[in-house]
Amino acid sequence: MKCPFFLLFLAHALLAQPATDWRAMELEPIPAPVLAGLEPQVAEQLEAMRVLVLEVRASSERLPVAEAFGDLGRVYHAYDMTDSALAAYTNAARLSPASFRWRYLRSVVLGALGQTAKAAEELAEAMAIEPSYPAALIYAGELHSALEQPRRAEAFLRVALELEPRSAAALAGMGQIALSRRRYSEAIALFRQALEYVPDATRLHYPLALAYRGLGEIDRARSQLEASGEVGVRANDPVLDEVYALRDGERAHLLQGRLAFEAGSYDDAAAAFRRALLADPASVRARINLASALSAQGSRELLEEGERLLREALDLEADNATAAFNLGMLLVQSGRPQEAVPALERAVRLSPRDPALQVELTRVLRIVGRPQRALEQAVRAVELEPRNPSARLQQAAALVDLERFREALEFLELSHVELPTDGGLAVALARLLAASPDRSLRNGERALGLAERVYEAQPTPSHAETLALALAELGRCEEAADVETSAISAFEEAGIAGGESRRRLARYRAGPPCRQ
Repeated sequence: MKCPFFLLFLAHALLAQPATDWRAMELEPIPAPVLAGLEPQVAEQLEAMRVLVLEVRASSERLPVAEAFGDLGRVYHAYDMTDSALAAYTNAARLSPASFRWRYLRSVVLGALGQTAKAAEELAEAMAIEPSYPAALIYAGELHSALEQPRRAEAFLRVALELEPRSAAALAGMGQIALSRRRYSEAIALFRQALEYVPDATRLHYPLALAYRGLGEIDRARSQLEASGEVGVRANDPVLDEVYALRDGERAHLLQGRLAFEAGSYDDAAAAFRRALLADPASVRARINLASALSAQGSRELLEEGERLLREALDLEADNATAAFNLGMLLVQSGRPQEAVPALERAVRLSPRDPALQVELTRVLRIVGRPQRALEQAVRAVELEPRNPSARLQQAAALVDLERFREALEFLELSHVELPTDGGLAVALARLLAASPDRSLRNGERALGLAERVYEAQPTPSHAETLALALAELGRCEEAADVETSAISAFEEAGIAGGESRRRLARYRAGPPCRQ
């Protein structure tokens, strides 16, 4: 015996937690950058991205807005528009204070603007979040050297060398400090070791010449001076490298597409991702992102194109878990869940530690009628991330599919104790207590208490239906009918069909007994 009333919670049961009104937070205005002198297509792209960020801010949640400001800052940074980049990074860091990346990049821009002391302060905030990023430690050494704090600079560089013993940038920084403190022999050893690791770093020959001159070895100093050039060393810095890479057409188009997608402008997102694919016809990322933009639009033709793009991505990069996962979800969207299962299983094999993939595979296994396999998958998801409410909801639903109602109830009770603030688990528990097919498990009073708390916190139509189920279980049919009527009206306003809801309403109106 199936019980569709219970399965509804998977789509509607998530309860929003109270949040601070971040939209009232004061943010920095972004200075309009000077676009004169740029290629017309680059200038047009930068202006389009600025507009998209404003759209994302108006329509999205806090962290996506932080990412949007940060991404805009990265693009301005890539084109040396430092004032605009600084304001954008400031907003990103303010909206996402636990993010190392935005604080670090803000420090880099402050340094480029000559605000060394402020750059050091911001970098300290960033390193409190991520203390073991070698490039940040090397940059800290540079800043404190510029602030004439050689001991602090040296301490940072020594830690960087412990993390990356072959870092020519850290060795060169240590060499500069030794040179400034007239420790010439030490400076020579450090510069020579850096050159051993990066022989093309011709700029290091100049301070090496100064160190030899300090020891009075004039011939060696002259030889090093003749070898000096313009090629320096820099730290291995993936965060900053991503910024510089945005001058590349493919990456900039990908970023623009992502902003458009977040703003809900799926046509514009698809257009940007197509430009990324034109810039790099072998790009796997462009194919994956374009497929996402096409699937968001939902037409049959676009879904078919998205499927083709994802299969091409997997041909190019067979171990790409994101492409496999997105293919599976697109096949579900296309009404082909049976075909989706192998793609999702492939994604799970490629990324076995990702509970989100496990949860979605569980959900699709339930859709195709494989509840035992779904239960096994859900158990693994919960083992991977015990505090993941979606995984726990799927495990409970799989137990219900298997008609193991008592186990489902016990598991939900335990989950509610361990995650008492999660609304989805509270809704699922209330529904099972109110309308379990095993009537010996029902507890209308407890179901009503849970349902009322959930509905008071967030009066959504689905939560109203849970409340009506609990009222009906207690024989309070007239009240259940009133609540169900309000839920149906809200569903209809949202364009959601409510056949099952109307059948429940008719039962409630018929009077006692009106329980599920």
